[in-house]
Amino acid sequence: MNSPQRQIMGSLLTAAKRCRPCAIPIRTNNTFIPLPFRNNAAPSLISAQHYPSMSSREYSSSSLSQKFSRWVAMMSTSAAKHRALPQTVLPPGKSTAELQVELHSLRQVQALKELVQQGSWTMIDLHDMLPLEGKPHHLTAGTLRGDRMLNVAPLAFMSKDFKDVVVFFHLGRSLCGHDKVIHGGMIASVLDEVTWMAAIPSMPGKAGYTANLNVNYRKRVSAETFVMVKGEFKQVEGRKGWSKATIYDVEDESVLADGTALFVSPFKPEEATASK
Repeated sequence: MNSPQRQIMGSLLTAAKRCRPCAIPIRTNNTFIPLPFRNNAAPSLISAQHYPSMSSREYSSSSLSQKFSRWVAMMSTSAAKHRALPQTVLPPGKSTAELQVELHSLRQVQALKELVQQGSWTMIDLHDMLPLEGKPHHLTAGTLRGDRMLNVAPLAFMSKDFKDVVVFFHLGRSLCGHDKVIHGGMIASVLDEVTWMAAIPSMPGKAGYTANLNVNYRKRVSAETFVMVKGEFKQVEGRKGWSKATIYDVEDESVLADGTALFVSPFKPEEATASK
């Protein structure tokens, strides 16, 4: 028994010696258990004779000591077992170079590259508007970059009229809630990024902050897969702008999630950061 445990044990024993059991009951699982009461006599309203089966000897200081010792031993054993559990370490995922090859070979990417050659779309950097010093601290540009997370930079395309945007993400296993299923908060973050990208070119001063985001989760999003996210600008009224985004499975293009967002431009856009 270590020093803190001895101190707790001593405090309990001191309290137990100063008290005598009586019939101040506590109900636990429909069973009355008497608690120590400091007075020499039990309260008149609840007499000890109402609980003849309860022996004072069961609640003596030595009994408390034994029960506390058993509890400490049980907790120590439990903690030791927890420390002995093997830590799950995922093997390294595919390299960035491998994922880059897979990304650029997707048929949807090939189709958009053809539109780029035709001049109706352009390839963009999703985080091009971020200040250089802020990128390492940005959620998707810096914080979540790495193995089993956003291992490859998102690939983004935008229409020439700045009304539509398509972004491809690879979502790793370390972004999960349930194992092998991407966390709902990560899905919301992806929708927030793409709706912002769709709305910001039309916002006053090309700056805006997320004021509202509504997300519909249609299907589970599996980890270690690519997703295609299409964003669409809807309208702007004064300092407010609305857009929507939809996440698709790149295999069958089924809808995995979708969301709508409202953005508000600050009164002084020149003082706002581009990171929302």
